[in-house]
Amino acid sequence: APPPRGGSERGNPPLARHADILAAVETRLSLLNMTFMKYVDTNLCCFIPGKVIDEIYRVLRYVNSTRAPQRAHEVLQELRDISSMAMEYFDEKIVPILKKKLTGSDVSGRLLGTPPVPGPSTTLTAVQLFSKQTPARHELCKLQQQVKTQGLNVTTVRRELADFRVKFQEQQKQLQDQDQKILEQNQT
Repeated sequence: APPPRGGSERGNPPLARHADILAAVETRLSLLNMTFMKYVDTNLCCFIPGKVIDEIYRVLRYVNSTRAPQRAHEVLQELRDISSMAMEYFDEKIVPILKKKLTGSDVSGRLLGTPPVPGPSTTLTAVQLFSKQTPARHELCKLQQQVKTQGLNVTTVRRELADFRVKFQEQQKQLQDQDQKILEQNQT
């Protein structure tokens, strides 16, 4: 097969759609990270929603198993919809509750897990609020475990995304080498 002659053929290599989809997944992960992780890191919640992670995995499996994927817009539509709804719902419904709990649960108004400032407001501490007698302590432990699991899931998805990028670059290099060989053969 002769090398591509038209600009549109050269500018649209076989793995270009793979790269577009993977770049869009990475962007979506960054948006999710900005929305959820500040609350996860302060142990206030254990998100990223599982349905969003499932959809990310579906897209990654699709990219990995398909030689000629559909356009990025078509492949990512469901992921964009689900993750946008999840972020919107989180910002509108859950963040206000977390902020109320944050200010209502500790008299000093500090984040749970930060050291108390000496003074009269420290009589009610996070330890007292989440003592072993309260069901909230059990819930907090359960949530912390879920946060760790979700963090591992996000790390795994990012690692897979990096692996896909490396594979894409290797295949891109092989295609360039093959195109060069074909060009050299046609000139001789």
